[in-house]
Amino acid sequence: MIDWFTGYVGYDASLMPLGRFYEVDRHGEMVRERNRWETAQGSFESGVQVTKASATDPMRESAKQFGFLCADQVLQISGNPAKYLQGHNVTGPSVALLGPVVQGLVRAFPSDLRPVDADSLVLPAVHRSRVDVNTLIDMGSHQAVHDWLMAAQTKTRSRHGAPSASEGTVYWGKHSTRWAMKAYCKHCELRKHPPEDTELLVDLLEWTRNFLRIEL
Repeated sequence: MIDWFTGYVGYDASLMPLGRFYEVDRHGEMVRERNRWETAQGSFESGVQVTKASATDPMRESAKQFGFLCADQVLQISGNPAKYLQGHNVTGPSVALLGPVVQGLVRAFPSDLRPVDADSLVLPAVHRSRVDVNTLIDMGSHQAVHDWLMAAQTKTRSRHGAPSASEGTVYWGKHSTRWAMKAYCKHCELRKHPPEDTELLVDLLEWTRNFLRIEL
C-alpha cells in the first residue's frame, strides 16, 4: 500500500495563498525567494505539507498524451495519504491507485488550500519524487514477529551492508538517499503511536498482533 507520497500534482495551484521566504544579503539586496510549505490539516491528527511549483516537462507531456490535468503552477505535496484520509495507515490503498488516491487527498484539503480545479473528474498529471510503500506479513504469532526481527539483525544483508536496529525496528540503508527499508512489529508501533479513534484502536491492535510490517 501507499505509505507516503512526495511530488507534484497537476492541479492549478496559482491562486493558493502561501507565505514566502526571502533571503537578503548583508547589503540588503534580495538574493532569492521561495514559497513556504503550509499544512493542510485533515479531519484526523495527520496533516499534509503543501506548496506550489512549476510543472515539469514529463507532466506536460503526459497531460498531452493521456489528457491529464496539468497547470503551469501545480500543487506540490508531501505526506501520508492513508493517515490523512482515514486516521491510520494499518491498511490503505494499493500503489496502483496512486492517481485516484492523490485526487481524493487533494479534494479533502481545507477550502483555502484546495486548487480551483480539484473537483474535476479528470485525473491530474503526477510527478513522483518519493513514494513509500509497505506490506503486512502474517507471521502466525506475535512472538514469531519478534523472533524474525531478532534474526534479521544478524542474518541479513543488503547492498548497504549489514542492517542496523533501534527500539525493535530493523533498518537496511537507513541513511541512503536512494532507497531504504525497515521492518518492525505493527502491533507494538500502534501501542506507541495510537490513532485518535480509540474504539478503532482496540480492533486494530487485535488484528495486527501477528503482523510484521515492512516499509520501503
